[in-house]
Amino acid sequence: MVTWQERGSDYFGTYFKARAVPFGGGTFKVQPNDLVDENGPYLLKPEYPEHRYLLLVEKCPEADRVREVLSAAPEWEFLHRTVVGSPA
Repeated sequence: MVTWQERGSDYFGTYFKARAVPFGGGTFKVQPNDLVDENGPYLLKPEYPEHRYLLLVEKCPEADRVREVLSAAPEWEFLHRTVVGSPA
């Protein structure tokens, strides 16, 4: 089970965060893609203009399993993966 907490950010506005306990740790974040600042509206990820919200899976050792579970639901679409390694 994942328990979501509503959060606020000057940059992202309202977003939701949860610990990814069922998947070995890390976090899940659901945040808006369409944002507004003093210069007007903009997209956080302009390469995905059709997606109003983004689910980020961060520092999760079982991220591939998360992707597998969510791929069964038609409302979820995998967009991209970024792997950040440890400094040598």
